[in-house]
Amino acid sequence: MKKNIIFKGFMAVALAGTMVSCSEDYLDVPPVTDVSKEQLMSTVTGAEQALEGTINMMCMQYAAAGFQSNNIGEAFCINAYGELLGQDYINGLWSGNPNYEWDWALGNSDALVSAIPWRYYYGLIASVNNIIGGMNLEDVGGLSDSDVNRLKFVKASALTIRAHAYFRLMQLFAQRWEDSNEGENYCILLRLEDSPTEVNLSKGIEVYKRMYQDLDDAIVLFEEAGVNRPNKWSVNADVARGIYARVALLRHDWPKAEEMAAAARKSYSVMSNDEYMSGFYKDSNSYIWHQYPQYDTTYYWSWGAWNSCNGGYVFSWNKGSGGAMDIDLYRKMPENDIRRNLYLMPDKVNWLKKTQNKGGIKEADFWDASMVGEANGLNLAMTDVYVKGDPVAKGMYNAAVFICMEYMDDHFKGDLDEISDDSREMCYVTLKSALKNAKRDLLVKKGTYAELYTTQFGAQFKFWGYKPYGNMAFPWMRAAEMALTEAEAAAMQPGGESRAKKALEAVQKVRVPGYTCTTSGQALIDEIRDARRIELWGEGFSWFDLKRWNLPMERKAWVAGDPTSGNWSTQMLGENQKMAKKLPTDNAGWVMSIPNSELRFNSVLDISLLPKRNDESAD
Repeated sequence: MKKNIIFKGFMAVALAGTMVSCSEDYLDVPPVTDVSKEQLMSTVTGAEQALEGTINMMCMQYAAAGFQSNNIGEAFCINAYGELLGQDYINGLWSGNPNYEWDWALGNSDALVSAIPWRYYYGLIASVNNIIGGMNLEDVGGLSDSDVNRLKFVKASALTIRAHAYFRLMQLFAQRWEDSNEGENYCILLRLEDSPTEVNLSKGIEVYKRMYQDLDDAIVLFEEAGVNRPNKWSVNADVARGIYARVALLRHDWPKAEEMAAAARKSYSVMSNDEYMSGFYKDSNSYIWHQYPQYDTTYYWSWGAWNSCNGGYVFSWNKGSGGAMDIDLYRKMPENDIRRNLYLMPDKVNWLKKTQNKGGIKEADFWDASMVGEANGLNLAMTDVYVKGDPVAKGMYNAAVFICMEYMDDHFKGDLDEISDDSREMCYVTLKSALKNAKRDLLVKKGTYAELYTTQFGAQFKFWGYKPYGNMAFPWMRAAEMALTEAEAAAMQPGGESRAKKALEAVQKVRVPGYTCTTSGQALIDEIRDARRIELWGEGFSWFDLKRWNLPMERKAWVAGDPTSGNWSTQMLGENQKMAKKLPTDNAGWVMSIPNSELRFNSVLDISLLPKRNDESAD
């Protein structure tokens, strides 16, 4: 193989080594943009190994960064930023953290919360730039057609990953398209394979053009290569089209978003209800792209360990970290929506037999301060255990135990034997074969006792992980997302309503028996948005979509005695103890600050070019 086709091989482990640290000092290390001659690779296999190293970066553990601990690449970023800054996902471990207040997270350029995604995504870009810049597919003399096609697949994959990384950076650090002066405002750094280490800011339109070009080139190369990806945590033409749809949606390029979303999902199916109720821990034909599902890159740092309903830290931390749905979003679901079964909401007391609810817990009791731990993140597990003859101790704890058991027995469609071990921790309960705690162990079936751990009001049963580490095939892109993207993009175009309804019904008819879309105009757009929030809950879209739609973020507090109130604990709402509301104009249009770690080594970066950002915090 000729030297001029060999790319400057980038070992992902080398970059990872700069990120694994016991302090935040690693954030001050300049991004890797070149490597020594000793790292040159001279075979097609070497190119493929470099690509695999980059993909592994998306699924690996970046340890001890001091920010909620579980920062493990892609799953961490889409959860910490896409969900936890929004209004639909409540997490006892995160939502009460004073270091994760909404204003602080978006307005502090010296904070890990802004530095982590900046460093992670520019790390991916540095990695793939070495692949892209070192491959000359115009001069492949001496290579077999098979080897050339393998190289085309590698380059197409690198271009796709680069576009994905820039897309995420634009979601976080750039203004909305409508606020960007048609993309003429400056936003982030456009680092390409031939860029110097220190570069100045680029205009948004330049970044969009680069993403479009990268994806156009990637799709052509994928099709020319005809090579199948080795697994679904790698990328292919379908993933490239899905990322293209996301980028176009961000830019509000509705025709392109509709076109690419339809093409991306063409070979995939919307999840059946049984699949949707199976825990999201393994692949299905609805998954276009998902996280590496094994434990050997994450162990206890896996997304599921911290966020699945049977995650190890959900039990050991005892903070209700499995995640809960905002009840106002839950109320938007029709009563026959299958997705209602995935959340421990007040109406779940209707699942219980009289023998399982001896104290007669009612829906209104979820707003009784003696039964729900308002000062403990609205947890159901720490308060009210049933005592026979006691009019006060009615048994919210008991009700929650049996609701969890009823979900596993009657609604869960996964295989518990696949995702359990000797600890028998599942769905917020630990199952035991013998009575060990006379007060908290409840006999739930012959030979089985259950103890409930910290469980939030609205706790989710959607996500499960393999034991003991909680690893799972967390979805990065699904057919349903593409259908809903297609629906939204069509609805925003003149004459597109019939196409929008058809795409929306592709999801809603599955989830809601008898569903037919009857709305039009703004009501149709609102219905598509609600369907997107419900279907993709917990998968990393909430805050990103709010920003894109230019809608306020609202969190409503739980109020004792008021069943119309929300299910956010007041400790999670900062100074306003009744409702947290953030307007689209806050924090320069919901734009994160460029971290000072970038400013410290990039001497040519001129932050005065930025619109209303980094004004007071840069040093």
